[in-house]
Amino acid sequence: MGGDPYKGISFIRELIYLEKISLPNIFTLNNVLTPLLIGFVGVLLYKHLPSNVGRKTILTLSVILILLNIPVIPKDFLWRFNLMSSILIPVIIGALIGFIGNSKGKLLVSLIIIGFFIP
Repeated sequence: MGGDPYKGISFIRELIYLEKISLPNIFTLNNVLTPLLIGFVGVLLYKHLPSNVGRKTILTLSVILILLNIPVIPKDFLWRFNLMSSILIPVIIGALIGFIGNSKGKLLVSLIIIGFFIP
């Protein structure tokens, strides 16, 4: 198990005492805003998906994605949580692209999403 429980305790301690909290700089701002934007799109998508598509899964993943990337989290933990976003983002993007009906719309949304990740 290693030092993982101690990292969790350290994270909670830093959040409670508000130590080392600063807003991200311009270079990490894109790394924070992109997952937040995709998380909010997932929450909006939850309202429009049919009930048989796994709406609760999309909502859960979107809320977790938003919570993992709140800019108030201390920088060392924000970096770790941001890396975990790469697990959640493809599922939300796949649901979004699958929700779009025509193939031109799917291509357009795919290109826009890819544009977010190109620096």
